[in-house]
Amino acid sequence: MSPLSTVFGFLVYAAFMAGLFWLAFLQRKKRREGRFPVPEDTLAMRRAGEQLSADLARLDEKFECHFLMLLVLPVLGLAAPLLLATSWKAANPAGVLVAAAALPLAAVIFGVKKLLKTTERIRDSRLALYGERLVGDQLMSLTDHGYAVFHDVPCLGGGGRFNLDHVVVGNGAVCVVETKTYRKRAGVNGEAHKVSYDGQKLVWPDGTSTDELEQVMRAAEWLRNDLKKHLNLEVPVRAALTMPGWYVKGGPPQAPVLVENPKRLPHFIRERFQGSLKRDQEDLVRRHLRSLCETVSYEEMPV
Repeated sequence: MSPLSTVFGFLVYAAFMAGLFWLAFLQRKKRREGRFPVPEDTLAMRRAGEQLSADLARLDEKFECHFLMLLVLPVLGLAAPLLLATSWKAANPAGVLVAAAALPLAAVIFGVKKLLKTTERIRDSRLALYGERLVGDQLMSLTDHGYAVFHDVPCLGGGGRFNLDHVVVGNGAVCVVETKTYRKRAGVNGEAHKVSYDGQKLVWPDGTSTDELEQVMRAAEWLRNDLKKHLNLEVPVRAALTMPGWYVKGGPPQAPVLVENPKRLPHFIRERFQGSLKRDQEDLVRRHLRSLCETVSYEEMPV
């Protein structure tokens, strides 16, 4: 078999794999035949971790693209020097052999690095999504006591778009809940899985931090300003932080942030957050938050 025919075979293989992948991708996104059962402009409410779920769907697509790249690029890397050797009748066979070995190897290294990076992002996003779902499930118990719970509230601030993980409205009060799902160190127990809050900072087994507290306080301030802007209501929005799976020692009742384990969080929200909103004002806040969260169209659903 001549080098030219070998190169041609490689190119046909690469084109076939790319085309097969693209057809499968289009087929997955294609709607089934028939009339759509609900009006096209129907919107669903956001669930806990809605944005993370959408991010995961995009990461899965990126993983598939990188996997295809890993299949195709080494073939193209091998075909290129062979094609040049055939077309230009290269006088240095050793150079062609080195290029034929080096280019596919470089392509494999590039593709594997892309796959590993995307895989790491998928693992982190999946963990964060699972944590938000767990916290959302715990907070839904508050609905039995007349509270309304909203998830993944989309926001627009000076730094761009962001989301409030959960917002609880009830008992005359409004509370923003931020979820942080961190892995624990492997092979250790007890104090290594404990975080405490002294009213100013979080104390972890390997140090202290305030970033999580500052983030949820900024989120509460954003919502307070948003309610003032759209409803002309002065609402003292409270802030809460929770870490699924960690043993949490919360701070004093007067601390600016409520820090608790997800299972205990609903009890402390009912116990500590009692506001001055009247029933009609609370209803306005609920309707406003519902309008913010009713954004999910069929086209945006992860596939």
